[in-house]
Parts: sequence; C-alpha cells; structure tokens
Amino acid sequence: MNIKKTSWHYRAIVKFGFTPSKSLCMYFWQIPLIGLFFVFAFAAGLALAFSTAHAFAVPIALLMGSKTSLGAEINSGLVAVVFFWWVLVGMIAYDVCKVKFPRKKTKKKPSIITEYVKAKKQKICPIIEFKD
Repeated sequence: MNIKKTSWHYRAIVKFGFTPSKSLCMYFWQIPLIGLFFVFAFAAGLALAFSTAHAFAVPIALLMGSKTSLGAEINSGLVAVVFFWWVLVGMIAYDVCKVKFPRKKTKKKPSIITEYVKAKKQKICPIIEFKD
C-alpha cells in the first residue's frame, strides 16, 4: 500500500514526534492515538485560554468598581459565549459554501480504513511504502 507523505495522518504522526510504522495494522492504530493526544492538548490549551481570560477579567472588573469577582465571571462568560458564537457562525458559513460551491467528484483512492478491514479479514498486514 502506498501512502503520500503529504497526507494529514502522516504529517500528524511525524509532527508529534512519532515514527510512522511500516505495517498497516500498526499505522492504523497510530492515527487514533495521535487524535487522542491532540484532544488532550486542545483541552489543556482551552483551559489555559479561559483561565488567562479570567485572570485578565478579574482586575478589570475590580477597577471598574465591582466589589466581588462576579463582574469578572460575567466577563469570562461573555468571552466564552462570543467564542462559541464565532465557531457556530464559521460552521454555518462553511456549510453554505459547501452547498453553493460543491467540489467535482474524482475517483476515490482506497482509504486506510477499508484497507485495514480487508487486511484483518485476510489476516495479513501489508507493508506501507511512503511516497512523496
């Protein structure tokens, strides 16, 4: 099986410092593990972003005359609402563009999932060749 070095899963495995396996069975399981690593990194980054926003909002709320940090909590909540609003608007815009400007259908190459399922049924893991 041939895999391009420009594919997203190959680049993700290399980007996070792992060596891509030459066996399809091992390579197949490297992809969800990288995804799990990415989810935890994203969650940690999101927690850091919200704690930073809260750390900036508390002194501003206190300077504006708030006796408690309730004003800061409202400011942090407002930041979160605005962030999720823009994510929602971006998702809707993406769907609208996808409907108005559809891509031309091209002949599909076999995916990793279908090749993995075929290999499991045959009880053979093919060797992967990485192409530029």
